[in-house]
Amino acid sequence: MKKACICILILILFSIFSQAYVNSKNVSYGSYPEIEIMKPKEGYLYIFDNEIMPTGGSTIIIGGITVKVRADEKDVLICFYVDDFFKHSDSSPPYTWKWDEASLSSHDMEVMGYKDNACFYQKREVNYINTPSQVFNIPPQPLLVSPSNTNVLYNKDCTLVSKEFTVVRAIDLRNSDDIVSAEFEYSRDGENWIPITAFLPKNPEIVFNDGNNIKVDDDAWSAGWSLADLSEGEYYIKVIMEDKWGRIGTDTKKIYYDPTPPSPRILSPREENVDGKINITVTTKDRDVVMMKVLCSPLLPDYYKQSGLGREKDDHIGPAGNDGVNRYCTPTAAKNALHRLASNYDALLFPPDESEEAKNIAMAKELAVWMKTTPNEGTATIGASPVNFYESDDVSPGIHAYLYARGFRGAEKYFVTSYKTGYTAEGNELKPLTTSINWNIFEREIQKGSAVIVDIHKWDRKENTVGGGHTLTGEGIKHTSSNGKHTCSFIDPENGKEITTSWKTIDGFPSLEYPPHSGEWWIINGIWSIFPQYLANEEIGRDSNPSDGWKVTLNTSSLENGLYLVDVLLEDSQGNIGITSFHLLINNP
Repeated sequence: MKKACICILILILFSIFSQAYVNSKNVSYGSYPEIEIMKPKEGYLYIFDNEIMPTGGSTIIIGGITVKVRADEKDVLICFYVDDFFKHSDSSPPYTWKWDEASLSSHDMEVMGYKDNACFYQKREVNYINTPSQVFNIPPQPLLVSPSNTNVLYNKDCTLVSKEFTVVRAIDLRNSDDIVSAEFEYSRDGENWIPITAFLPKNPEIVFNDGNNIKVDDDAWSAGWSLADLSEGEYYIKVIMEDKWGRIGTDTKKIYYDPTPPSPRILSPREENVDGKINITVTTKDRDVVMMKVLCSPLLPDYYKQSGLGREKDDHIGPAGNDGVNRYCTPTAAKNALHRLASNYDALLFPPDESEEAKNIAMAKELAVWMKTTPNEGTATIGASPVNFYESDDVSPGIHAYLYARGFRGAEKYFVTSYKTGYTAEGNELKPLTTSINWNIFEREIQKGSAVIVDIHKWDRKENTVGGGHTLTGEGIKHTSSNGKHTCSFIDPENGKEITTSWKTIDGFPSLEYPPHSGEWWIINGIWSIFPQYLANEEIGRDSNPSDGWKVTLNTSSLENGLYLVDVLLEDSQGNIGITSFHLLINNP
């Protein structure tokens, strides 16, 4: 009877999948580590992890399978993907992953062998059926994206929070529209939980009349969390997300709350121009600092420009809206910024695909999915926060989700830092209120090698209201300024070309002339940087004895004359780290 049922099932499967397309590819560029998918074999039927018989066409999997991969070289990292979404990695043979997820459809199963920033790629299309009764029972998959570490304040082992009020935010990795609620809790021990009750009110939706990004998000799955009455120490935060079918998903994150973090404040040198021996001295409000470290970047030219950025155009990524305007500038700009890191340092940033062109397009399209970009409204680069207050973002959650899909968890390799402009709502209009953005931030992020995304919005200065926006990829800066204007360059996703324009502060807000030489000044709404930890600068000194203050002596004559970017790092006994940066213009006789 059992054999008869299996035979009937096989006949049904052949009738269903007889037209299925099978695709298995090995693609390499240069001398990459060669890999091969050993299980499942192409064109075979597997039932409950057992190889049954060849199908003569499709690869069919029923009931889960252990995927096995062979690599010809040692010290290879094997990454497993399904439909471009990272699932598992294995750094030692035998390279395996147990694929046991609910499904009733065809999938692309991909593996990538990674070594020394080179990769070998193989793809196999499979028809995968696993416990069909559970297909409609996939719970939400929440990911806590805020708070998060930044490249100026972080903890080695968890997320550092220093503000008395922070926004806790989550997204659903399924990207589903069926989520009905998200409850947030915190705990001191990870067992006894207390509700975070300061939920952010749902502000009215605002849509601008013109521009590329015209929607303002209502930012539904967030909560405001006041930590003012909490003592310094470790905590846990949790999101409980429920969909309309009553299915529950959770995510938990460990944080360290430090209201007086080791943020360095430079005491000396006070001037940028220096020569001879100088003392780099700092102070901080943190009383348990254990180490000061000073890092210095190589000699910088007055005009510094990142090389190797992407040149993708937004009309390659998604269709234009009903009005003929293409609104995929934000994911395209993010892709162009990440391209340099993916091409030069970390191939795992690219989605698994068989060609350079396909990887570029796939990266931008996946970013568009995570940023919820649409043809008619673009990306919500401004979102609601507390009542009647709005600030830049739907970009960093999308970046966090993309990095998560690529297999990077937390800040283990990349810091995503947001610099924001805040607005107050009056009717259906937004008026600039506050900003954390300035020229020094943009200049230093470019010079440090971060992937930099800059979002600008039209600004009616007479009425002090903002309109629709556009997003660019940061490329270059000129250190010296003229008459309060700074020269900078970007890659514009509208045409994939470099533009050079001016930056200046107007009425206390950073502004960009766009298009260049047009006389139109757009407010800079947000800057998002993706900083790779592997691009750390050279250490030039450290101090572990605070008896005479925190000080490192630098003999500038050991360096060539010119401009340098200096990072000062303070670390406390809890592993909290604060960083600040400044310039030195060395001019020894």
